[in-house]
Amino acid sequence: MSNVTTLEPQRRMIQPRCAIHEDEGKIFVDIEMPGVEKDGLSIHVENQELIIEGKRLTEAETGRYLLRERRLGDYRKSFTIDDTVDTDKIEAELASGMVKLTLPLKAAVQPRQISIKQK
Repeated sequence: MSNVTTLEPQRRMIQPRCAIHEDEGKIFVDIEMPGVEKDGLSIHVENQELIIEGKRLTEAETGRYLLRERRLGDYRKSFTIDDTVDTDKIEAELASGMVKLTLPLKAAVQPRQISIKQK
């Protein structure tokens, strides 16, 4: 499994799937984190790295599983960001298991239209 990192025998960190796109001077990042509540979500920037971590509530394990296709573990995703992102204005939203981040670009790097004067 290339997207699961084993830290300890009982704890696994899962790299969740994401989609990233840019529009209107902003970068949008959507990350799948089913089972994560707001209190279990941590998003921070450290040394030009955007780190998103989500802890899921553990399921009560009674009886025995006949089939379990869902992975157990916590989520961790990180991205290197450069100085074109205004880290003080990053916004985050959590809804229906999706973390939605908005990373505004600094004004100096946003495309702008140059007006043309005619003489």
